[in-house]
Amino acid sequence: MSRKCDISGKSKQKGHNVSHAQNKTNRHWKPNLRKVKVLVAGVAKTLTVSMSVYKKLKKGEIKDVKLNYSRPVAKN
Repeated sequence: MSRKCDISGKSKQKGHNVSHAQNKTNRHWKPNLRKVKVLVAGVAKTLTVSMSVYKKLKKGEIKDVKLNYSRPVAKN
């Protein structure tokens, strides 16, 4: 599974760790993702979404997709 939001497309970002001596080493930041069950066109699906999208789903700001459950689904 790639660490990418299915709705917004957010994925990992790249950058550098910078030491006091200005040595730069590569690093990356992972997005905060959760698996949720949602209704897409009347069909229940499990999607991986970022927390910013999850909050918008709970508020009802995203109209195409509806939350099927109020909490993220735990992976078994």
